[in-house]
Order: sequence, then C-alpha cells, then structure tokens
Amino acid sequence: GAGAAAGATGPRARGGRGGRHPRAAQGPVPLGVGADGGGAVRRIAGLGDGWFSNVMPDDEGRAQVDRFREWVREAGRDPAQVGIEGRIRSRWDADTWPRAAEAFAAMGMTDLELDTMRAGYRALEDHRDALRPFHEPLPG
Repeated sequence: GAGAAAGATGPRARGGRGGRHPRAAQGPVPLGVGADGGGAVRRIAGLGDGWFSNVMPDDEGRAQVDRFREWVREAGRDPAQVGIEGRIRSRWDADTWPRAAEAFAAMGMTDLELDTMRAGYRALEDHRDALRPFHEPLPG
C-alpha cells in the first residue's frame, strides 16, 4: 500500500522499498498516464511509458499527437518507445469504428481502447455487451 512506498511500518505496510508486491516478472511495470491538458501531457512525454490520449481521429487529433511526439523528443526520448492509445467511444455508431481505427493507426497509435463510459449503460452486462462487436477483426 501507500505506507509501504513511504517506508512505513505497521500491520498494513508490506515492505519498505515501495513498488508492486510481488514485482512483475519482466521488470519495471510500464506507466501509462491519461491527460488532456498541455502541461500534464508534456509531463507524460518526459516521464511516462505511454499516453492514454483523448484525441479524436481527425486533423486536430493528429496535431495533438505530433505535438506530444515533439515533446517526447525535447525530453531526449525516442517517440517510438512511448506508446499512445487511441479511444473509440461506444456511443459512436459502430459502423464508424473501423474508420476510426484506421485513422488512429495512420496517426501512429500503438494501442486502441473502446470507451463505454457516458454511453448510458446502467449495468455491467451492458458495458460487456458493448464490447462484443469491438472484438471482431478490424482492418489492419
């Protein structure tokens, strides 16, 4: 817990060096971070392993991704080593999902998410059912 990261002792503390217990077998756990504001996104460019973006699959979104990659370079990092996630909204017409996926791929997105939030679903099953068509093969 948080106490372990701070070196605390007591019934809830689990070690004193922080981090995940048990540690991931492959080494450090990648840190992907979501943000919309310029200052926060710029910090992600310098520190994060990936950006959970909220950009749209259009020219404005492409400009935001290009700016993020420039900030990654300014931080002395290789943009190819920092992932960017595109987000398709389940409330969009499902017929547009393949075009959005293609646009995100053309923007160089490394990952794709289906966002079911703010879509009016009331039960967990509704969210689950919305994911089903997303699992069908997309182009590319």
